Amino acid sequence: MPPPPLADDRAAAPLLRCARVVALVAVASLIAVSAFRPDLLAPRFRGDAGIAPPTFAAAASTVAASLWGAAAALALLGLLMGAGPRAQGRLGALLAGGLLWCAFLAFARPLQGWLVDDAAITFAYAENLAHGHGLVAHPALPPEEGYSPTSWMLLLAAASAAGLELAGTAVVASQILAGLTLLLVTRAALKLLGRHASPEAMVLTGTVALGAPLAVWLNAGLEHALQAFLITATATAPLLWRRWHIVGGLSLALLTLTRPEAPLLVGALTVALVLARRREATVTWRRIGWTVAPACAAAAALLAFRLLYFGDPLPNPYYAKAQGTTTLRLFNPFGSGWRYLLDWASASGTLVLVPLLLLGATARQLPLAMRAVAALGLGQLAFVILVGGDWMDESRFVAPVLPLAAIATAYAHAELQMRVGVARAGLVALVASAALALCTTVSLVRFVAAPTTPLATVSAIGHEFATLAQRLGVERPTVATHDAGGTTWAARLELVDLGGLCNRALAQHMDDRAFVERYLFEQRRPTFVFGSTTQFAAGRTGFHLSPRFAADYVALEFPGRPYMDGGLCHVRREVVREVPGLRTVRDGGRVVKVVVEG
Repeated sequence: MPPPPLADDRAAAPLLRCARVVALVAVASLIAVSAFRPDLLAPRFRGDAGIAPPTFAAAASTVAASLWGAAAALALLGLLMGAGPRAQGRLGALLAGGLLWCAFLAFARPLQGWLVDDAAITFAYAENLAHGHGLVAHPALPPEEGYSPTSWMLLLAAASAAGLELAGTAVVASQILAGLTLLLVTRAALKLLGRHASPEAMVLTGTVALGAPLAVWLNAGLEHALQAFLITATATAPLLWRRWHIVGGLSLALLTLTRPEAPLLVGALTVALVLARRREATVTWRRIGWTVAPACAAAAALLAFRLLYFGDPLPNPYYAKAQGTTTLRLFNPFGSGWRYLLDWASASGTLVLVPLLLLGATARQLPLAMRAVAALGLGQLAFVILVGGDWMDESRFVAPVLPLAAIATAYAHAELQMRVGVARAGLVALVASAALALCTTVSLVRFVAAPTTPLATVSAIGHEFATLAQRLGVERPTVATHDAGGTTWAARLELVDLGGLCNRALAQHMDDRAFVERYLFEQRRPTFVFGSTTQFAAGRTGFHLSPRFAADYVALEFPGRPYMDGGLCHVRREVVREVPGLRTVRDGGRVVKVVVEG
């Protein structure tokens, strides 16, 4: 069946040509300024009230100096699409995917050297598994499932066994997976757009895919690059593969081993396939079974392994984060999950796409791939609402479905072209692309200025305690803190995880003050206690306010090291002694503070 004719928009064509010239001049100017005088561009960003002006200015300069690469890649993508139908074949899709990948790497460049601390939790498990200690956060701890991504952990364990450095391996693997994901996006977008693949449509598609959450969280060392690739592969399988049910089934099975919300996505996709069965000749019960069965088998195998190895069907992150989650949150428009999504949509500029996406959703017969895109995307957003969002900045849980949003945008733009014409649709795409690019840049500046829990900072904290333990002659130091990654993986300290991720006892009794006090003061007796007084075990039980804590622990002070200024920073009283580099402050002969001077 031939595609419907495009609307006649000859009157708007001169406006589009003029807009293209203006856009090229603006992008060329941005490239030149960003490449040669980023100091002129950086002051254009407004400071954030919660960030020190020098820190914000440094972040703005770093981002400004990287914009030329992203702008050049997106401009070349537009020029490639303007080369005619030849650019829309497999080679064109490959080149377009490569250009989007270059733009992604340019956006991610300001984050070079940053990894989030939670990534190192998986590093610790992977390294201990590779070295024969089993699935433990520290060789001295019992087996507990403190990680979420089984497949990502196994991949890193294989890298560790091969002698590779895990932090670098995680970054490189994530960037490769990001490139493959963007290639799938461009191939799917070109197929959906067909002869409507205008430069503006593809630039808008790329700009949506390259939102700040994707640039940030697909470079953080976590599993989200693998998650994004598997979700995108599943959604685009009906469009790109004749045996889509095989590709989709394998992708869903791996996704089930990668993220805990995968069963929700599998359920959403199953419903979409069942509803599409009557309209799509390629959708049969047999193919639905081939798509869903591998994921069900993977989930059953993972459940059986948990019971046999850990003695519990649920991982620690469930006890630490997901307890109390109910479906009622889906219907509470004032809940934290809905606010999380609204904050992302407004900060990222995605709100400008809502009319366009709604237009695409009104198409008479959505292709099977678009039904899969909608099902997987809505499944992920439902997960965000159910768990109440996330404490990490820059919308971490949205990042894996930004490629789906880009594919949906491409399809919706094709629908817009058929209704209002290429020129008018092109003008809409140019305006939307500019708004999204501006929002992405502003978000990146803010995140670079104040990144979420850097692994380097937590590692430095852990090393300070390890060094202090050596001075005090403590042979087997332990630290109670809520940042587990750098403490266990980088500093090699035995951990009492106040956040519960690597400690099932605390995760299951986070609100039980009597249990927490008995566990900390009598059973574990950590050498050091560090962290927040308003969150996690301390915030929820107030154990640090008890007389027992004051009797057993002494405040620690590290002058000149602001990263050690935690609400809780204490050492066990019984290990305190006079050694070079330490100064004890006494009140009536009783030690009330230990100052680490060097």
